[in-house]
Order: sequence, then structure tokens, then C-alpha cells
Amino acid sequence: MSQAVNGELLRKVATAGEMDGQELIGHVTRKSGTYADFYGLAAMIQSGFIATNTEPGMPFGRTTRESAALLYQLGLKPGESFLYGEVPWEAWGAGPVTFFITGAGVLKVEELDSKRSAKRQKRMDYFVSAIVAILAAALSSTATHLYAQYRETSGKQGSPIAQPSPNNSFNGKPLCGSP
Repeated sequence: MSQAVNGELLRKVATAGEMDGQELIGHVTRKSGTYADFYGLAAMIQSGFIATNTEPGMPFGRTTRESAALLYQLGLKPGESFLYGEVPWEAWGAGPVTFFITGAGVLKVEELDSKRSAKRQKRMDYFVSAIVAILAAALSSTATHLYAQYRETSGKQGSPIAQPSPNNSFNGKPLCGSP
């Protein structure tokens, strides 16, 4: 599972507050068809972002791998099974499981939302900067073109070249110092 998919899954649990186990695993994208598809969700459970209504103090699996296997088992239909560590696991029969968001999960969702907002703001800043640059270039080009037309129609071919005045000639004497 990618980080974006995990973030969306966590957001769904946060929005609902709590979610039935069958509903939650229905949101998991299954590519390999094994318990490996549930590693992202299992990692969120092991990290403390999502909790279950299992016995107090009892985690939903001791490791991420075991949590992934339990989630896969939860999604099996009666009569289906799979091998986990060379041991066949049957469909979940321990009753309904409810998953709910924790305080850490809510904070993580807020962090993901602020990162998303910052990325969106950065994109908008680049867009506005590009528009301002294009407008500045267009205005500069238009002003240059209009000034060139004005000079052509007024008959002036450019600014006059400065010519030295005969009254201000330099005779080679220093201005200061000895004669």
C-alpha cells in the first residue's frame, strides 16, 4: 500500500470514528490476494493510529505480520482458509470486530491534511508567480513596442549624441596642483 492509500484509509476511519471490521477491510486494495495486502492497515494498527475492540491490553496481533494475517482472516468467508507459517487459518469466528480511530490517528490525519494543504499552497504560489512573470513580460514588450512606434512617428531617430563644446576644451593643464 502506498502512503497516499494508507492516508485515505486512515481518513475514512477518522471520518467515521469507528468502523466494522468487514467494512474496513473492504476498503483495502487487494493486489496479491494474500495477507500481504493488509500490511499498510496492520502497520497503522501496530503504530497506534487505529485500535480495535479486542480485550483491553490485548493488541490485534503481536507483530505487523500477524496483524496482517488476522485482517486477512477477518475477510475470509466461512469455509475458506489460508496458510500462515505453514499452519492453516480458517475464517474469523471470534465475533464482530470494530476498529476505531485513536488520538494519535487523529493527529496523523491532521498532519497529512496540513502537508496536503502546504503542497496545494506551494502549487498555487508557483502558478501565481508564473502568471505575474508572463504579465510583466507582456507589459514590457507592449511598452517597448509602443515607444518604438512613438519614436518612428515623431521623426526622432534616437537620442542625440553628446558633442563636446568648443568652449570647454581641454588644454592639457592639470586642474589642481602645480602649473
